[in-house]
Amino acid sequence: IRSLGQKAVGVCSGRTHSASMKMEDFGFLKGSGLGFEDLWGDNEAISEVGLENRLNQDGLRFKMNRTPEEAAEVGPFLGL
Repeated sequence: IRSLGQKAVGVCSGRTHSASMKMEDFGFLKGSGLGFEDLWGDNEAISEVGLENRLNQDGLRFKMNRTPEEAAEVGPFLGL
């Protein structure tokens, strides 16, 4: 009778989900061939900035951003 007229609310589990991928490097595998630097080294794919710079070297756009050469031809957008 105590719950008569009360609205039941769904039970939420305490788990949260994270959409972004995370990687921690504590350095304990350094030099073993399995550490972060051993696997990735100077691979441009590890960061958006590195990937954009590498694609721009080939004259390609990254996320439709203008290459530095195209930006120099057009000039700043609205004086920005």
